[in-house]
Amino acid sequence: MAKSIPALITPVVLKWARNFDAISTEQAAKHMNVPIETIESSENGEAYPTLPQAKKLAKYYRVPFAYLYLPDEPHKTKRLDKVDYRTFGNNGIAEYSRELHWLLRDIEERRDTIIELYKENGMKPKTFQITYPMISQYLLTISNLI
Repeated sequence: MAKSIPALITPVVLKWARNFDAISTEQAAKHMNVPIETIESSENGEAYPTLPQAKKLAKYYRVPFAYLYLPDEPHKTKRLDKVDYRTFGNNGIAEYSRELHWLLRDIEERRDTIIELYKENGMKPKTFQITYPMISQYLLTISNLI
């Protein structure tokens, strides 16, 4: 039987990819059908996953497979942990679902791409004015009730 070819990926980037999508080692191990120690040893550089395993991890972590071969973590900012001022009492959402987390990440990446394209072409993004005539009436009513 042929031996599996190890994927000589960068352990730091593998850990970054998992954390970037807020996936626990337990979730990754369950998805890969391997013990948690296998995921941890891959992230610590003690062992390497096989090529098919690395591809499966990249797909599960929702990062391009080539990222795993970068010498260091990509310089992507994670803005999802900011305080959400649109919630009552500034409590925010306790825990995002994986799908919501990925959707927000995708939206931010697309926004950053558009802003970068505007800058490269020497253009300024258009601004727009938001008016709240109806909302301010509702807020006034609510504040009077409180």
